[in-house]
Amino acid sequence: MKNQKVDKRLPALIKAAMFENGISRDEMAVYLHVSVSTYNRRMNHYPEEFTVNNLRVFKDKLKLDPHALAEAML
Repeated sequence: MKNQKVDKRLPALIKAAMFENGISRDEMAVYLHVSVSTYNRRMNHYPEEFTVNNLRVFKDKLKLDPHALAEAML
């Protein structure tokens, strides 16, 4: 089975913003109300599974520009 290509723009944006704000993976999983394993799976393999509410949390907690977030989602 061939590996599916995963778009890494959104995870890269989120990881960079988490680093800048000093937020760990565990903390972000708590903010998103998901387990750490679910968070890791989405970041590494299925970023399209983040919900609209997840994206709001990213925007608010990480102080992301909504336009940068939208660009990463395209």
